[in-house]
Amino acid sequence: MDLPHVMNLVIGDWSNDGHGKTDVNTISCSISNRDLEKAYVKGTEIVGFDFSETIAAEWQDSLVPLEKVKRLEELGWINRLEDADEESYIIYTDMFLDIWMFIAKLGDPSLQWEKVKNSDVHIGGYGLFD
Repeated sequence: MDLPHVMNLVIGDWSNDGHGKTDVNTISCSISNRDLEKAYVKGTEIVGFDFSETIAAEWQDSLVPLEKVKRLEELGWINRLEDADEESYIIYTDMFLDIWMFIAKLGDPSLQWEKVKNSDVHIGGYGLFD
């Protein structure tokens, strides 16, 4: 599998204008970041909703409504979410990434990807921040 494009997918407050928390996921991908964004938009047309704009879009909003989960399941997504109640499921960052990429793959069925395991190198600089 040829995955020449390496990119970070940032979940959360990427602009740092709210709570400032993010989860950065590095992936290797068969298409460029621009093409990935286009594939996602195409996928939202198939799904019938924009996952990024409707799920976890507000502070402490980590629930996915049952009707959205059912639609994803109709399209082949395998539900591994935790039940919150009879009408919604709880979502965490790892599943947010998986669903987002599932939608992108609907938009471009040739899309292949995998998470990249990175390791950190701590180089100092503690005093550079207030």
